[in-house]
Amino acid sequence: MKTVLTTVRLPEKIMKALDEKAREEGLDRTTILRKLLEESIKRWKIEKAANMYKQGKISLSKAAKIAELPVDETMEELARRGIKSDLTLEEYKESLATALKLFEVKEYPTKRNHEPKN
Repeated sequence: MKTVLTTVRLPEKIMKALDEKAREEGLDRTTILRKLLEESIKRWKIEKAANMYKQGKISLSKAAKIAELPVDETMEELARRGIKSDLTLEEYKESLATALKLFEVKEYPTKRNHEPKN
């Protein structure tokens, strides 16, 4: 992954919290800051996708793309948030199985083998 150098001014309180978290996890400050930012951005993308889907602005597959999750995990996330999908998990699996046969794909996409594309 290509990285870009940036400088940011943070309140002392945040720096102390970063240092504490870094010590707890045995990581340096830069690594823990990058990790926390990545986790925050991931949560933001999921939140954004869930809100847009709830408002009817996007489809389930578009929500999955925005959230960078497989459709089944997106459905689970929406369900955890109390957002109902028009498509049941079983209907999704059936349509996916048909698509996999059509395109002769041998492996069902799962959490283990799903890698978001940047």
